[in-house]
Amino acid sequence: MKIVVLKNILSTLFIFCLILNAESQNSIPLDSGKQIAYTIKMAGIQLPDGSFTPVRIIPIYQLSADQYFPNTIHLKLKTAAKDKLQSANLVNTDPLVQYLNNLSTSSIHAVDDRKIISSDQDIYGVSRIYELTYQSDIDPYDVCKILMNNPDIEYAIPVFKRFTYAYTPNDL
Repeated sequence: MKIVVLKNILSTLFIFCLILNAESQNSIPLDSGKQIAYTIKMAGIQLPDGSFTPVRIIPIYQLSADQYFPNTIHLKLKTAAKDKLQSANLVNTDPLVQYLNNLSTSSIHAVDDRKIISSDQDIYGVSRIYELTYQSDIDPYDVCKILMNNPDIEYAIPVFKRFTYAYTPNDL
């Protein structure tokens, strides 16, 4: 009897910890001072026991225009939507392809140029990540917000510039 009660208490405590962890990942630091442009909702992952990890909500902060490339975004398609980009320049009734055509898309290419033979080798879906460049004057954050409403998109983010820092560590 005591073991059953202890198991129930531990499982309740575990669930409570998962909820606290999810809330802490979803919260915004009070001192961040940054405005959230949009959020990415990552579905939970099924665990071996059949349960799921909590849904993660990732905030994408609005940065100044000098910190990201204009008219360029990275997007990751869900598994079933991968072949839609191959026909993006053709006449297609799919909402994703229509929106990309309306943006005056100038190039779409895979970020990973390696040829992955099977989906078993691509555990993280790297072959589904594309860099999209377009001619329209729409801000990349606005394009990403719109694309995040499409069920074929796992996530869409602006392409951020990378900067080097003139920092010398003092670990000599």
